[in-house]
Parts: sequence; C-alpha cells; structure tokens
Amino acid sequence: AGEANLVARLITNLGGQVVTIGNSETDQEESEIWLVSADLKSSVTLAFLKSILGPVSIKIEPKAVEYRADIVVIVGKR
Repeated sequence: AGEANLVARLITNLGGQVVTIGNSETDQEESEIWLVSADLKSSVTLAFLKSILGPVSIKIEPKAVEYRADIVVIVGKR
C-alpha cells in the first residue's frame, strides 16, 4: 500500500505529469509499463521510467488510452 503514491510523487518531482493514481482489484507481482503504441519504445520518458523502476515488463497495450495517458505505470510488489 502506498507504493503508487511514492512513484507518482517521484515522477512529479522530476517533471513528469501524473494523470491519475488508483488501486488494482488484484495484487500485481511485477511492475509493468503499458505503452499506447510501439512508437514510445524509444522515448526518453520510457528510458527514465525504466531507470527509476528497475527491471520492468514493457507491453504495447492500446487500452492504456482508457487511462487518458500514453504511458501507464503499474506498480507491482517487486
């Protein structure tokens, strides 16, 4: 509990824009980053997120747009 808030605060403090923070209905073991399109794989933003989150699964997930974002960070237990 509270991990997403810590990550959101870090992203905000470093100049990123956090659109929303919420809780999943199920526990997520591993952190994930969803990209709305494959074009974002080479973005500076993704490189930055990977540097602060460590090893993380990257998925092309068009439904990320439902969250009003190009990139969605799912904070897992690890």
